[in-house]
Amino acid sequence: MFRSSNMKRQRLSCVYHGKTRPIGPQCYGIGSKGLERVRVHQVEGGKQREPLFYASDIENAMPVGTFNSPGPSYKRNDFAIVTIFAQL
Repeated sequence: MFRSSNMKRQRLSCVYHGKTRPIGPQCYGIGSKGLERVRVHQVEGGKQREPLFYASDIENAMPVGTFNSPGPSYKRNDFAIVTIFAQL
């Protein structure tokens, strides 16, 4: 889901809370309540451009391309994710 030295940044199409959403994952880890969270950049749809999703609520994730840069509001070391496993 995230970029490493030999992987591309994958744009995904997924279903989140019943709606199909094209997303670019930005940061993944454990939130303050001990649940897995993913900060995403929503290409379209949704009220927020860079919401925090519960990883367990993401369904049918499929790669649909790549992206080159994070969303416009992206900041490393996301304060909402206490333990970060991967980030851009």
